[in-house]
Parts: sequence; structure tokens; C-alpha cells
Amino acid sequence: MAAHAKHFHVFSIDMIGHGYSDYPDIDYSIDTFVEHVSDFIDAVGGQVHLSGESLGAIVASRVAMKYPHKIDRLVLNTGLPIVPSETGRQELLQGLEISRKAAGALTREIVRTRLGFLMHEPEKMVTEELIDVRFKIYDRPGMLPIMGRIAQAVLGTITDLDSANGIFEPNQLKQIK
Repeated sequence: MAAHAKHFHVFSIDMIGHGYSDYPDIDYSIDTFVEHVSDFIDAVGGQVHLSGESLGAIVASRVAMKYPHKIDRLVLNTGLPIVPSETGRQELLQGLEISRKAAGALTREIVRTRLGFLMHEPEKMVTEELIDVRFKIYDRPGMLPIMGRIAQAVLGTITDLDSANGIFEPNQLKQIK
């Protein structure tokens, strides 16, 4: 962020239901996140360079498809904008199970496992500080059930081939200019 801030006005937002944002009792779907990001763009005004990581990459690609007039540049990091292979699907099902466990009984070890699932080199990247920050986020009153619902809505949709085929069409990605 610091390097980008030398050249751009940078915002790092927590999507609704994530991080320190609000987590209301709503339907947490890809479309919910798309509208949240679109509303944020409207609030800051103008076209934006939009970068999304992981779920954010899925959301960013959908924002670019639905609201192309709001996006000047698009960067997708470690996202999954198309239906995964069977190997990838099994890995995502593993991630869904880890998220379900975290939503059921929060411990530092479960947070470590969940973060480790997200990292290429967890032994280098999953620090005690990162675990502390994530634990504090997940430990907010009422957050665990929301976290479980988000995991089910997102990973459940991506891993259900009938649902995923309607949301992640490779031909749609070709429409992004």
C-alpha cells in the first residue's frame, strides 16, 4: 500500500462481513459484496483502479463486468474467477471445512490452520501477530456465525458445480475491457 500511495490515493476496504466492517444479518452472496464495493466506489467518486485479492478478486471481476464505467484498471490477485478443476474444488472444500470449524469453536490453533490454508508458505507467512489480529476479528461478538455463513455462501457456491457454472463463466471474463 505504501508503494502505491506514492502514486495513487489508496483505500484498503474490508468487505461487508469481513475484518472490522459491519456484519449485519443479511444474505452474504457474491452480489452482496459486489454492491458493497460498487457503493464504496460511488462514495469516493470517479473511476478507480480496482485490485482484489482472493474473494476480492472474484468480487472485483464481477464489479468490472457489472459496472465497467466505474473501473479504469483491474488487478486480480490469487482469485478464482472461474470454476475450479476437481483438484481445486477439493482444496476449496477443505477450506470450507476449516472455516466451518473456525466458526464453530474459535481457538488460536484453528485460526493458524485457517490462515495456513490461505498461504503458500504458511511457515513463513503465518506469524503470531497475524494470528492475534485475525483472532481479534473473529472473536468479535456475533462474528463467528457470520464467518460461517460467508464461507458457506462463497466456498459453497464455488464448489457446487451447478451454482458455480452460473456465476463464474469464462466467457464473461472476456467481456472485461
